[in-house]
Amino acid sequence: MIKGLSSKRLFYISLFIVGYFGFLYLNYHLFKLNYILLGVVMEMITIPLALAQFILLIISFRYWRKEHFRIKNYSFWAFLILLLNCTWTLSSYIMAKF
Repeated sequence: MIKGLSSKRLFYISLFIVGYFGFLYLNYHLFKLNYILLGVVMEMITIPLALAQFILLIISFRYWRKEHFRIKNYSFWAFLILLLNCTWTLSSYIMAKF
């Protein structure tokens, strides 16, 4: 599909994105780290990763469809991880508004 992006690499990128948003959640509710450099890095990375997770969700679904919807593939697990993370991100955004 996309040159240079294998389903295994897509899986590891999706794990990185979930790990990053998990760190954001834990930092906000548990750690409460308030360093300037950490805040700058978090602000610079959050929006691109939020957009990337939705784009990678579509790409991982295309990879999974190309592999005939088999469950024992990296593309399925990348799709599942990204789907859950997108749901979690959107629901936390909606809950923050109310």
